[in-house]
Amino acid sequence: MRDVRPAPRTHLACGTDRATVVDVASRTVRARLDEASEQALAVLMAEGRNESEAVRGALIEAAARRRRRTAITAEVARLAADPADTAERRAVLADMEPAADDWPA
Repeated sequence: MRDVRPAPRTHLACGTDRATVVDVASRTVRARLDEASEQALAVLMAEGRNESEAVRGALIEAAARRRRRTAITAEVARLAADPADTAERRAVLADMEPAADDWPA
C-alpha cells in the first residue's frame, strides 16, 4: 500500500495541493535498444502505455511465459520418468499404429 502524504504548502497563494508518493519503484534499469527492441517498444506504446509501463508490462509477461515454459518442461520430465505413463503412452501409440497407414502423407 502506498503511503501518500500531502506536501507542505510553500506559498499561501497557491491553490494546488500536491501529494508525495513515498513508495516508489525500487530501481531504475537502463538499456540500449536495437532496432527490433525499438519496434517492439513502439508496438507496446501504441497501446497507450508510456515507456516505463510498456517495459514493466513486457517484463512481467515474459516472466510469466518463462514460468509456464519451466513448469511444462518439469511436467514432461516427470511424465517421461513415470513408468506407468510410459507404458500407457506406448499402448496408445500401438493402438494408433494401424490407423497411421491410412493417414495421408
